[in-house]
Formats: sequence, structure tokens, C-alpha cells
Amino acid sequence: MQNLCRLARLLNLLPLLGGVLLYSLGVGIAHYLGIPIDYGKYTLGQIWIILIQLSSMYLNQYFETSKNTRKMNLKEIPHNRSFTASIVVLTVTASATVLLIRYGDLVPATLLVMALAFLGAFFYATPPIRLRNSPYGELINAILLSNLVPALAFTLQTDELHRMLAMSTFPLTPLYLALAISSEYPHYGNDLINKKQTILTRLGWENGMRLHNMLIITAFLLLALAVVFGMPFRNALPVFFVIPLGFFQIWYLGHIASGASPNWKALTVLGVLLYGIPAYLLSFTFWIR
Repeated sequence: MQNLCRLARLLNLLPLLGGVLLYSLGVGIAHYLGIPIDYGKYTLGQIWIILIQLSSMYLNQYFETSKNTRKMNLKEIPHNRSFTASIVVLTVTASATVLLIRYGDLVPATLLVMALAFLGAFFYATPPIRLRNSPYGELINAILLSNLVPALAFTLQTDELHRMLAMSTFPLTPLYLALAISSEYPHYGNDLINKKQTILTRLGWENGMRLHNMLIITAFLLLALAVVFGMPFRNALPVFFVIPLGFFQIWYLGHIASGASPNWKALTVLGVLLYGIPAYLLSFTFWIR
């Protein structure tokens, strides 16, 4: 029981909740397009997404702690337990994959999305590739959560891809990258000392801030472009009301850079809201239309 509690503490609930929200967005787009929803596929697909997220988390914990086990806190779960947990979750994932294939009669587009999602999540945490420590780690995570998760949800219901999917999810990718950058600022000094490869340590404080600001602006420009190319304005309109929050995030980070006392928790929460609220609003508007 104690080990189970320690395993539970390893979980970052925000990515799991993000997976649920973005999966709902993909199914919501199918609902908006008039596709009858198969809730059996919905449930199996959602479970599959959660399982690959869990396996990536546990594998990442294992390879992170195995680099220097001497520095592990005695209250932390031993890294071999993380490995066992990841093996168990991967086994369950394999069973869920077989069940999903047999139940869903999956088309090549769906299988391709599943393969990309699994490979991205697996090699994000696992050597020798270990994308987490590569220059593209945050980008891979952004694509996995913002694009592949809703794409899987959509193709499970429709057996095809649709331009509405791209128009709805592409603006979320830069918002996720902006969230990744803002969440790295509180640990910037330690990451430099430990030579941890993050997008912020690679770019530096000032360049990271510029990229953060550009990503937020780019996200709303992509949404405006989506409207021009056919996305219903009534679906995009609620998201445009989040623009002031984006500009506030830009101002607040600049305020910190100018020498103000930082509230890192507030900065991170703002980043989460700036990503989560548009994702929720898009999902909600597709489900109710």
C-alpha cells in the first residue's frame, strides 16, 4: 500500500487532465460534424491515452533517478519500482491496444496516429533517444497532447482526418510551448547548474521570454487564420476573449524581467490557464453546437 501511494505521488495530474480535455475536443469536433458518437470507442480510446501517459511518466521517473540514485530522497520510491510500474502499465496498454483494434476495426489513419502517439510518449522518456533531453522535447510533448490526442479521438469516431481538426488544434500547440517556457523560469538557475536541457536553458532568459511572447501572439493569429479558412466564428469567438489573459501573461513576464519580485507560482498558473481555457472553450462550443 505504501508503494502504491508513492507511485500515485509520481503522477502529474495536469497532463492527465489535459489528455482528457484534448481527447474530448477531438470527439467534440466529430459531434459538431454530425457523426454519431460511439461511446465504447470513446472510453477505450481515452483509457489508451491515459495508459501511454502513465507509462511515459513512470519510465521518465526510472531513467531520471537511475542517473544518480545516491541523491535520491529516502522517501522517494526506488527507481526499480518505477520501472516495474512502467512495465505493468505497458502490458495493460498492449492489452488495451488489442481490445481497441478488435472492437474498433481501425483504419490506417487511426493506426498511424496511435503509432505516432505511442512512439513519441515512449521515446520521450527512454534512452537512447530520450527526447526529454533533446532540443525537441517540449515540441514533441506539445504535438502529442495538443494534436495527436484529439486526432486519435476524432479518427476513432470518423475513420478519417478533417481540416476542422487542424484548425482547432494548431493554435493550442504554441500555447503549450508558452506554458512549457513559463513553467521553466522558476527552475532556470538550478537547470543551468545541473546542465539540464530545457528550451529555456538552450535559449537563455531573454530569448526565452521573446519566444514565449511570440508563441502567445502566434496562437491567436493561427486561430484568426482558421476563421478565415472556414472555422465557424461562433466556435472561435469565446477563445478570442482569452486574449487579454495572454497579454497579461506577456506583461507579467516582462515585469519580472525588469526587476520586479517574481511570483513563480502565479506565472505558472497563468500559463496553465492560458492553455487550458482555450482548449476547454473549443471543446465546449463543439459539443453544444
